[in-house]
Amino acid sequence: MGGLLAILLAARFPVKSLALLAPPLRTHDPRLPFTPLLGLFIGRARREIFEELPADAEEALLMREYRGYRYPAQTAGILTLGRLARRALPRVSADTLTIVARHDAYVPESVIPLIEGRIAAERRRHLVLEGGHRSLLEGIGKERVRDEVVRWLVG
Repeated sequence: MGGLLAILLAARFPVKSLALLAPPLRTHDPRLPFTPLLGLFIGRARREIFEELPADAEEALLMREYRGYRYPAQTAGILTLGRLARRALPRVSADTLTIVARHDAYVPESVIPLIEGRIAAERRRHLVLEGGHRSLLEGIGKERVRDEVVRWLVG
């Protein structure tokens, strides 16, 4: 969601550089269009956690709370932000770095041509990392992502 907010802010205010980490301008899940309707009737729905829980008890608790439920109304809000962000892309003139994970379960690689085809920035760069969505900030690629973002924003 942070990437969507960053796009909206960069479209409204003068921003020199922008880094987007897996911005959900498109998604894989065909159920998402139904979330506005489901959100009217379902506050939260339990879901099974398939990932291995972290060894740290506090992290495991947070993961169970964060990933143990689905929130249709909030998901519908992300869809709305995504639609607004797609419309705002032509007004973004900031140099833009987009980073996605090749096997992301939520955000497909096809966001790259969408962003680069619509954005008004003269300088654009993208990076596709191996792994899934969590590898961008938590997995083996987190140091590379951090270094690339810092280099982009400072440079």
